[in-house]
Amino acid sequence: MAVPEIVRNKALAVGADSWLRDLPGLVASLEREWAVTVGPAFGDATEAFVAAAALADGTPAVVKLVVPRDFGAAGHEITALAGDPRLRSRWLARRCGLDAAAIWEWGVVERVSTGLLLTRVGLPLAGREMLAAADYVCGA
Repeated sequence: MAVPEIVRNKALAVGADSWLRDLPGLVASLEREWAVTVGPAFGDATEAFVAAAALADGTPAVVKLVVPRDFGAAGHEITALAGDPRLRSRWLARRCGLDAAAIWEWGVVERVSTGLLLTRVGLPLAGREMLAAADYVCGA
């Protein structure tokens, strides 16, 4: 399994050697448990193993496995991204008058999630900037 060099280096730098070693097995177990087929990793990821995937019915998806760190970044990200991202992208699409797939592709959902997370963990300025970027993309 090819992990982008920057992700590999980040994992090694934070002592997540076992995460790198166990990643192929983790991906295989996710494929079995979630009935998803995981494709090759995106080469431009920096913080996680991120790969295109397909659900059993052919619906496109993305698998993201964050490099584990001591300060709980993965837990915060899970909190921010809780819920069905397709529902959030549809809600944003209705609000903006755009196609839900375009919303997802443009990363607005991620900007909103990141903005909410940053605000929640005590970085309100950065959080507001991310939320403002999402509003800008939507023309709000």
